[in-house]
Formats: sequence, structure tokens, C-alpha cells
Amino acid sequence: MNSLKGFCQEYTKLSAGDIAILEKYQASLQSIADLNKADVFIDCLMKDSKKAIVVAEAKPENSSSIYYDASWLGEGVSQQNEPGVFHTMWTGQDSHNTLGRAVTENKVLYNEGMIIRQSVVPIKNGEQVIACLIMEKNIEKQVEREKEYEIFKYAADMLSESFHEVVIRDGNLISHLYEGLIITNVEGKVVFVNPNAEKILAKIGTTVRPYNNIYFGELAFNIGFDEIKETKEKKIKELSLQNLVLQLKCIPITSAEEEIGFIFLIRDITEIKDKERELILKSTAIKEIHHRVKNNLQTVATLLRLQMRKHKDRELKDLLNQSINRIMSISVIYQLLCSEGNQILNLKMILKKIIDINTRGIMADEQKILTEISGQDIMLDSDKATTVALIVNELIQNSLKHAFQDQDEGFIKVKIVEDSGLVSIVVHDNGRGIQEDEISENSNLGLKIVNTLIKEKLKGNIDIKSNYGTETIIEFSNF
Repeated sequence: MNSLKGFCQEYTKLSAGDIAILEKYQASLQSIADLNKADVFIDCLMKDSKKAIVVAEAKPENSSSIYYDASWLGEGVSQQNEPGVFHTMWTGQDSHNTLGRAVTENKVLYNEGMIIRQSVVPIKNGEQVIACLIMEKNIEKQVEREKEYEIFKYAADMLSESFHEVVIRDGNLISHLYEGLIITNVEGKVVFVNPNAEKILAKIGTTVRPYNNIYFGELAFNIGFDEIKETKEKKIKELSLQNLVLQLKCIPITSAEEEIGFIFLIRDITEIKDKERELILKSTAIKEIHHRVKNNLQTVATLLRLQMRKHKDRELKDLLNQSINRIMSISVIYQLLCSEGNQILNLKMILKKIIDINTRGIMADEQKILTEISGQDIMLDSDKATTVALIVNELIQNSLKHAFQDQDEGFIKVKIVEDSGLVSIVVHDNGRGIQEDEISENSNLGLKIVNTLIKEKLKGNIDIKSNYGTETIIEFSNF
């Protein structure tokens, strides 16, 4: 199997975790090769530790490879020919500008035995060296060696966990990063730019190319380039330019001794910002609709109260009062939708308001009926919350109207429980209880409403027990 994983499994002692780390490095080899105009390899020690094997390679696409079309994959490497590789493998230390010879076991090179100069850095899993990342150049063509090594070393270092979070997304190459990426030296001269950065900058009429003395000036100025150089801390800023909204991240590149450059990540977030504005407008409109519905419901309730005061018939007054409480129960939902600004509501808060509405509207002045609500803070969507509010309203009304006809004192307790997505609401009073025929015949309008809402809207169950009062248990799914 001519793959990194295949070579590692067949010729090395590396674990699956080690191989996974190497595959992440492999994903960015091409970018490192292009950035440094050099051949780049990943070597691992073989099982006998006497030789190393090449498990991954990348040739620069923007310059010539010193090996032309020849491949090193699967070739063994000896300490005699590449001492820098083994020094780094055994010590965990960088090997900078070490000399070696390009010698393959299968004699695949036209320039077999060529003297090469290598820069080698360790690849680690924790503190354990598992492989080496190697940059090779023909020494006759190597230009500004020290400076390029620093850039290469940085690229290798930044493939560690911290850089992985910033630059790599699901193993994609830097060139395929959905953000624009620009790397500059310490003076701000561009040394690398990926295709997405070119596309984003073209939208604002800016052209950036590497290696041509063009300075990344305007955007760098807007993000506070001088401040970043001074503080050496990354900075994130949103910038509006020519009807675009760009998010800029600037990250300083530092070696052990000094600052050597900057990474700029540029993302066009214009569409995201437009969507945010649309959502804000829609949210405002929805809140206004909820507010108007709440006001209209309260207006209807007020009209019914005025109508109720004109009549002396007790039965008619009770019917109108029940209707008012039902309307106010729905109004509670819209009041919360106005204030909370979302479609998910706290059931416990809703039921507390329902109980308060009913105790004020139905309970006689001489009665002392204590109410209590307990249990979990369960969140429901507005549609389900409206249904539950109507159901509990009917149950509270029934208790206050029928359970305490011959009592001046009593209690009504409501308990809410959710277990594995199943919501249970228990309404219990210590009144006279309910007769079996009242339950089975469904003669009470309130119970008819309750049964209909539970079965048709909540797809749930109801169980009514009469023992030292009345206990009603409602169960439904919150999925």
C-alpha cells in the first residue's frame, strides 16, 4: 500500500495515534514545499531503528524539484548518508543546514550521490519523537538560507495544536482554506498569499502577489499593524470596505529570539452580516406581532369583564369568567414571547402565572386556598407551551370551582418532572374529589377541553384519580 498509513503500518512501530498526527502534517506538505521552494519529506524510523523510511513527500509546484520526477516514497535512508535526520530523530533537536548525500537503495535518481543540504525538525506526539520533517535543497541554489529556514521552522512548528486550530480545517491544505491567508515578513512584505485571499482582495480592488516587493499596507493599517508589532499579540477586527464586511485576524510570527513575520487571515463575512441584520429585523417584527396579539387578547378579556358586570345571572358570570381565564392563559404565552424574544419558554414560569390568574379571578374572598408549584425548569416551544397552559388552566379552574365548595381552606399543588424527554405534570388538590361518572361521562366542558388538547395536540396521556382529593397526571413527549 503506497500510502503514508500503509508504509507506517508495514515498516514502523508507530501507533494509530502517531499515524493520525503524521497524516495531518502530510495535508500541509505541499504548502510548505511551495512556500520554501524546496523538496519536503516526512521520514520515520524503521522497526530495527537502523534506517529511516520516507513515508510522505512533496515537490514545489512554483519551482523545480532537485529530484525532478523521481519519487523517494518507500526508500530507506541511512545514517551515513543523512546524519541530520538521525540526529533529530534520536535527540528531538533541530538539525539546521546539515550536509548529506542523496542515495537511494533502488538507484531511482539520475543524480545519485548528489550533495544536499537539509533542515530537519522533529514531529512529536507529546514528548515522543515519532518522525522528522525535512526540507532539502541543492546547496548551489540555496538563497538566503538562514531566513528561509526560520520561515520553514515556523511552518513546521505552527502545524502543532495551536496552529491546527487557526489554519487547518478538517485536514485541508492551506491553499483550500475558506479564509484568505497572507504571510508577511516583519516589515510587512508579502511572502505568501493563498487563492482565497486574492479573490477577497480583488473585490476591493487590491492586488497582492508574493515575492514582488508589494506591501500589504491598507488593511494592515486598518487592523493596527504597528500596534501588533509592538504588543506581539494577535488581533481580530471587522472592517467595512466598499460594501463588504471583512473579518481580519493578524497573528505575529515569533521565533525564540525575535519577531520574523505576520499571518493575516481574511474572511468575507458580508453575507453573514446581511443575514444577521435580516434576523434582527424579523425578530423585531415577530416580537411586535406577539405584542399586538397579547394586547388584542387582553382587550377581548376586558370586554368580556364589562359584559360580565352587566349580568346578575351567576351561571352566566361563571361561564364568562372561565372564558376570560382561558383567554388570559393564552395571553400569558404571548406576553412571555414579547419579553423573552425567543420561541422557547419556561413552563414553570408560565404555570405560576396561570395559577395567579385563576386564584385572583375565581377564589372567593373568604376562602384560603394555598397554591404551590414545584419541580424542574422545563423549556417548551411556544406551541406546546400554549396547549399546556390551557390544560392546566382548566384543571386549576375545576379545582377552585368544584373541589372546595364546602371548604374554606385547602391546597392545590402542581409538580413538573421531565425524565428522558417525557414530561409529567401532576395537579393535586385536597378537595372533595371527583366522581367516577364525571370522569367517564366527560360531562364537564373543562375536562372535555383537557382531553381533546392532550390527545390531539400533545399526543399524550391523562390519568385522573380521586383519593383524598383529586390528582390529575398528564404525560407527553418533549421531543
